[in-house]
Amino acid sequence: MYRSILESFRLGDNKDVRWYVMGDDDSLFFVDNLVELLGKYDHNKYYYIGANSEAIRSNYDFSFDMGYGGAGYALSYSLIETLVPMMDSCIERYSYVWVSDQLSSFCLADIGVALTIAKGIHQSKTPPLFMFNARKLTDNPCEAPHVFFLDSIKQMEDNLVITTYNRTLPWNLQPCSASANYSADSITQIQVFLQSTKRKEAGRIECCDVEYVDGTNVADVKLRSCLIGELIA
Repeated sequence: MYRSILESFRLGDNKDVRWYVMGDDDSLFFVDNLVELLGKYDHNKYYYIGANSEAIRSNYDFSFDMGYGGAGYALSYSLIETLVPMMDSCIERYSYVWVSDQLSSFCLADIGVALTIAKGIHQSKTPPLFMFNARKLTDNPCEAPHVFFLDSIKQMEDNLVITTYNRTLPWNLQPCSASANYSADSITQIQVFLQSTKRKEAGRIECCDVEYVDGTNVADVKLRSCLIGELIA
């Protein structure tokens, strides 16, 4: 698989090529996001862009300094141009390496190119299942979350996007506090309002206003830029 880089390069007509992107057969790429990410780097320089695995065991077994193919990684054209003439000798030198992304990191290390880690590139492995679920199952009403599922996404006028989430099953737990001052039991639908823009840049997260009218079953969440000095509590 790793040698496919060489074969792609040999196809010729590389005048407008800037990046070579490698991934597995089950990798998922959001092309607009990927183009925007790579646009921040100079393809005329040596760049090896990827990310470590979220699974510590994978990093331990293979390397903490390689871009994982399951997440996908990108190599700049200038780097490929330098790598191609020595690729066959590198493959022979590391003939015992059977994992293509690890072989790639070895060959790149031999010419002094280190991994540039880019946030937003993820390799989600199992076990454990549902690794982004930080909560354990519980029937404690002060700890159990209210679960809503995506129902619809609508594009409105003025680039407004409304995303609707519905509760599919009743919560069936007692209120957390005796007075139930902050109970969300009555809410069965959440609407999120957002001005559609390009992918959010790294940096400060967004803030929101939550609006709920007593006696109704719908809560509105309006995302917006955070104000200067605004605290998220």
